Amino acid sequence: AELLGHHDPVYCLAAVGGVLLSGSRDCCVRAWRTDTCECIRTYEGHTAVVSSVLAVDPWMYTASWDKTIRRWNLATGACNIFTMMEAPVLCLLEHHD
Repeated sequence: AELLGHHDPVYCLAAVGGVLLSGSRDCCVRAWRTDTCECIRTYEGHTAVVSSVLAVDPWMYTASWDKTIRRWNLATGACNIFTMMEAPVLCLLEHHD
């Protein structure tokens, strides 16, 4: 199946609860239902490539070449700029104690 919606290449993927998240050079993240391949939400706010996506329900964290890490509420789409870096952020990693 094809997931049509991004206008530029996809750089990263994450999955959570039957949803696939895709981050792209078009500066947004799209949420897709894995059973129907339907785009159910678009998260917009970054101003450069979304380079990494990490999903920890109920949150999604995104990293970008715009030097920010953002935290999104998966259900509402509400976004907070979590931190500003001095260089583009290329990846995120989840750590369990």
